[in-house]
Amino acid sequence: PQLREAAKKDKWNIVRGDKVQVIGNHPERGKQGIVKTVIREKDRVIVEGINLGTRQIKGNKERGIPGKTLQIERSIHYSNVNLVDP
Repeated sequence: PQLREAAKKDKWNIVRGDKVQVIGNHPERGKQGIVKTVIREKDRVIVEGINLGTRQIKGNKERGIPGKTLQIERSIHYSNVNLVDP
């Protein structure tokens, strides 16, 4: 169903580089950021500094590389963001 809804849209008002604000019932409601990526197939956007999640990078003892924990931006549905400044 998600892919069918995305295929119906032919005009997008949110594009890469726009400043948006998180709205709706989202834990980061009210925060603002710049759109890094628009995933049109899934109706989602990735906003700089919003919706951060952790990614574990495995280390290698033989080469002496330690493991790491990285903070990366997760995608958020486009209906949960509002355009502030195009």
